[in-house]
Amino acid sequence: MPIFQGGEFTYKAQEAMVRAQNSARERKQQQVDSLHLLLSLLTQDDSIVSTLLKNLEVNIDDLRAKCDRAINNIPPMTAPPQGPGQFYLTQDWS
Repeated sequence: MPIFQGGEFTYKAQEAMVRAQNSARERKQQQVDSLHLLLSLLTQDDSIVSTLLKNLEVNIDDLRAKCDRAINNIPPMTAPPQGPGQFYLTQDWS
């Protein structure tokens, strides 16, 4: 179950947010961070984010690797979630 309701988001934005949540779940992390979302956007097919960053001559592969390393430094859950599929957004999402 997604941590958000689709609402006003585009399909691509909804897809990126679900992928960010899945990334946290796969790493057994209970919080979804902006890094999860950035990594999701960087790996999304036909992402406007990747296109813009390439136009700015940003090394996407390097940025993706740095995001991945930073996400792996986020500690995994130490206690079971309060409910099935329960995730929390970090402060930087507010």
